[in-house]
Amino acid sequence: MIDHSHHLEAELLHQWFDEPKAFMPDVRHRALRHHAEGIFLAERIFGPVITNSQGRQVPTRFLGEQHVKEDLQRIPTVQDWLRCLTPEPWMLVAGMVSHAEPTNSG
Repeated sequence: MIDHSHHLEAELLHQWFDEPKAFMPDVRHRALRHHAEGIFLAERIFGPVITNSQGRQVPTRFLGEQHVKEDLQRIPTVQDWLRCLTPEPWMLVAGMVSHAEPTNSG
């Protein structure tokens, strides 16, 4: 395995993948970025390549895939994660909010 984590840009990429730990400090944080769509989003944010400590340009997608595979042994889709989400009643109220008429106070 190639270790690219000693370069600042690569380290920032790894931090970006794990940033959701700040508000969900268990394995569920991975549902937000540890999937194929998260890897493509990382590429949009960080650009198509990251320069490593040897001055070589490494595809951002490769580094993202490596990060996700190290954590999950595979690259799931966002649908794989969302299938595990049990809908709750509060999730189903979109479009049901009634808008009160403004009152005329004078």
